[in-house]
Amino acid sequence: YTKATIASMPSPNQLIQNGLTTNISAGSANITAGRPLNIPGNYSLMLWIEDDRSVNITVEITFRQCRINEQYTQNRSLCALCDTNHVNFHPEDQNCTACPEHASCKTRFVLPMFGYWNAFPCSTNVAKCINADACTGFNHSEVRQILEQTECDFTEEFLEWYSESLCEEGYSEVLCGSCMDDFGRVGIFRCRECLNSGAGIIVIVGSRSEER
Repeated sequence: YTKATIASMPSPNQLIQNGLTTNISAGSANITAGRPLNIPGNYSLMLWIEDDRSVNITVEITFRQCRINEQYTQNRSLCALCDTNHVNFHPEDQNCTACPEHASCKTRFVLPMFGYWNAFPCSTNVAKCINADACTGFNHSEVRQILEQTECDFTEEFLEWYSESLCEEGYSEVLCGSCMDDFGRVGIFRCRECLNSGAGIIVIVGSRSEER
């Protein structure tokens, strides 16, 4: 064999406008196909040897959509990464926006700082806690390790863990404003561990005298 040809299958969006032919007389060859920028989607290519198209190989190529913390540019043919001061959780129709105040966006997610809370890592709604001491902020190493390969499709179990991880021991729920089991309210906004049920029992023994 002396040549191989690759071309786009008939479709409205063709990856290769014209067929590309390369010399394979040495047993192998390289073909660079496609433009530097392409619209995301699926493309089908057909490869055949010599001039016989009846014996061919179909090659499927997929150009992915933009992911979180990216935005479309160049007529939606290039995904540009947001910088560490910006985030984008809806790249299909939004651009990168500034990181909220009182949060870190050094990962791909929005992680609140001490005294602040958000419902989940893809929420830009970072709220101030009523009791700042109840909200520890994120544990950077632990949260980052878990979020490393995660998009925004979190499980209920993860969201529950994430919410609790932002709270000091004894606090839970939205804005870390509730007390956990075995903790009770002290004043208006503070929680304190309850005494053991077997402790602090006072026994009063009474006596009665009878008149004779």
